[in-house]
Amino acid sequence: MKNKYFDGVNKWEENDVNKVGLPRPWATSKRKDLAKKFPIPWQSEDRFDSLGHLGLNQNNEDIVYEKNLCSYCGIEIKNKETVIRWINAPLALTFREGPKVFSDFHPLHLDCMEQARIFCPHMRKLQDSDFEIGKFKKLKQDAINDAIKTRELNGFRITDQKIIQESVQS
Repeated sequence: MKNKYFDGVNKWEENDVNKVGLPRPWATSKRKDLAKKFPIPWQSEDRFDSLGHLGLNQNNEDIVYEKNLCSYCGIEIKNKETVIRWINAPLALTFREGPKVFSDFHPLHLDCMEQARIFCPHMRKLQDSDFEIGKFKKLKQDAINDAIKTRELNGFRITDQKIIQESVQS
């Protein structure tokens, strides 16, 4: 049986760390809240053997806003492209120690968010009202506005600070 989410791609390996596009390399887990096989987003790494969960690919995470990239597939999003964004991303997570995943606020391609909502154990519980759909230029600004709410916190990368400052000044 063919599966559009995994057809033609391999199990995630270290050399897939910068692979862009769909379908995504996949991983497996014995966790009950995850599918037996699931795609690995571009800003993540398979760390189930060592950590028991996905790891953040900090290098890719750091350039999502700067280069207008979809954090799920790694492909650039154009300003007039219709995208979708999680509007209720938990701001409280930015207060915790460790990596900050500001791409949770950032828009994704429609197909990428469809997959995220299928395979992410938290996102699949959300309602359509937890998301906004629109043109990338507007939704990116909305994401920056959400990130500004947390800018007093440590954890922004220099590129994040620059983008947010430019947004505040314009």
